[in-house]
Amino acid sequence: MDPLSFKPEKSHHIESAVYQPDKKVVAVTFRNGKTYNYADVPQEAFTNWMKYRSAGEFFHGVIKRNYKLVK
Repeated sequence: MDPLSFKPEKSHHIESAVYQPDKKVVAVTFRNGKTYNYADVPQEAFTNWMKYRSAGEFFHGVIKRNYKLVK
């Protein structure tokens, strides 16, 4: 499957996010240039994130809180 990606228009900190459906990994790149990967993220969570009103709020409340940071 092809990766899904989005660039939040109004986020002060998040530059972009890319989801790899075959691995269930989200790579979140911040405006400071750092990228963090989160594992075992269901595709539904990523697609909900793309629609959510605040990328940062969803990231902190759902992605960062519920999924494991991997190196």
